[in-house]
Amino acid sequence: MNRKKLAFIAVACILCFACGDKTKVDFSIVPVMGSNGEYQYIDVSQKGKVVINPQFSEATIFRDGLALVKTSGSDGKWGYIDKKGKFVIPPVYSYAQTFGSGVAWVQMEDQPPMLIDKKGKMILQIDSLGAAIPFNHGISSITIYSKGKGLTMFINKKGEPAIAVAEEYADDINDGFYSFVNRETRKYGYKNKNGEITINPQFDGAARFFDGMAAVQVGEKEGAIDKKGDIIINPQYDNLRYDSDGLFRAKMGGKWGWVDKKGEIVVNPQFDNAEGYYGSKLAPVEMGGKYGYIDKKGQIVINPQFGVATPFNGDYAMVYSDGKVGFINKKGDFVVYPLYDLKSENFIEYINASRQNAIDFPVRYISDKNRTFQVYEKLAEKIREWEEEKAKKPNEGAEKEEEEMAEYEEPMPPTKGMNEAESDVLTDRREGKQYRTVKIGNQTWMAQNLNYEANGSVCYENNSANCAKYGRLYNWNTAKSACPSGWHLPSKSEWETLDNAVGGEDVAGKKLKAKSGWNDGGNGTDESGFSGVPGGRGFSDGNFNFAGNIGFYWSASEKNAKNAYYRPLRNDTDNVSWNADGVNKGYLFSVRCVKD
Repeated sequence: MNRKKLAFIAVACILCFACGDKTKVDFSIVPVMGSNGEYQYIDVSQKGKVVINPQFSEATIFRDGLALVKTSGSDGKWGYIDKKGKFVIPPVYSYAQTFGSGVAWVQMEDQPPMLIDKKGKMILQIDSLGAAIPFNHGISSITIYSKGKGLTMFINKKGEPAIAVAEEYADDINDGFYSFVNRETRKYGYKNKNGEITINPQFDGAARFFDGMAAVQVGEKEGAIDKKGDIIINPQYDNLRYDSDGLFRAKMGGKWGWVDKKGEIVVNPQFDNAEGYYGSKLAPVEMGGKYGYIDKKGQIVINPQFGVATPFNGDYAMVYSDGKVGFINKKGDFVVYPLYDLKSENFIEYINASRQNAIDFPVRYISDKNRTFQVYEKLAEKIREWEEEKAKKPNEGAEKEEEEMAEYEEPMPPTKGMNEAESDVLTDRREGKQYRTVKIGNQTWMAQNLNYEANGSVCYENNSANCAKYGRLYNWNTAKSACPSGWHLPSKSEWETLDNAVGGEDVAGKKLKAKSGWNDGGNGTDESGFSGVPGGRGFSDGNFNFAGNIGFYWSASEKNAKNAYYRPLRNDTDNVSWNADGVNKGYLFSVRCVKD
């Protein structure tokens, strides 16, 4: 296919960009919530002195001298401030992202998304842009609309195609490689920046490369490979996550520890949960429901005493104690006493910013919930025209279009357990993602968990690979409005209709669960085609658990002002039941949508 056929290729750019691509994260001053419920900035080294007054409804950590903030009020807008609190780029954007590679994606109300530099000057504008990931090493993954379809591509800062995505799924480029999924075998492999296969698709899962290494999944276990595709850590761990400085966090037997790039254990698996060192000498770990810190020998340096603890950034770390947020030094002493409220997104941002500061990966923070742009009216009208035309001529030119567009087909998130049930594909117009659907009885359900980024949703363990595997996790209020147009969050009675359609509550779990991916032999038969996966759950304090064991699915039915009903699918039983007690609406569960 001639790439000039794509709508945005006509965009030209003659501006020069600064050299150097690493985004510097600055923790000298940080955002916390003031007593009025709005965000302010404090100087941690000055015992929490307020340096920018509380005035923002959202606020992020400073990167390259700028922080993305949202003004207060129901019509708040996004803009960028300097360390004096002055707007360098005015708050005029309905959607905005943090800067990466010296540029940022933004959108004004009912306008096409655009790319701006650090002075707020427009670099390019793409009429058909539906979603975009911040630039990393000069490349961004974007989703555009062409002939009514969502198409995913990599572009450079001139708006030119850098790599054509020919796979059903492709991750972001990092360390010169990106992972992809083979359409036929459903196996993961890697390609380089030229789109050439460097490691054949042979894995059941694949994470990004860092420092020449990547974690991969073989069967139900995880190990690591080098850039030649050779195994350097045998697949023997339940989870393996790159940390920094050649270390991996490893989970075995329900406990976390650390291994080096030779696969040798550095810190024995003994902790209930653990975050990384990320370039620091200390790492937060959980023991007995409380967090403390260990050194690189695994010795406890700061006793477990905090509800949540984040990695150290320089001399300080953010912790959650007695229901409030504060900051400690490396002795465990409070330099800023726990006085502040904070949204769970800020914990996630603080952890992810720590990761980026150590290993430099695409910026995906609190603002990343806005990576999906509004479909402005002119584009929406064009999409409707495409759909109407296709409805009039459903078969005319179909084969030609498929052949021409194959190189740019939107990635289909990989899942397992598809059977011969009546199925179709849904394209979410908001960001171009596609989902398998299945008709069960008189209902039509998504056959994959929703993976739409919205405020109030996260990836399990804040790892984007888990979003690709399980979809996102949502609080109840977000879940109610997260489904695409024409679909909705199912009520309790609609779940029960599904149960009856597959044989009743006693066997529904077995028939709704996917054929693989469940721990301890808990796989289902997936006779329904529903392909339920064990996505686990998250909490507002930043904790996660039960991935691989339980899939928690929200219903739209509430029990009372605090609790809502949810449907669990479990690895230890083939039946299903209802629950609501002890689970408040702030918990983070998976979402399946049912057609209106």
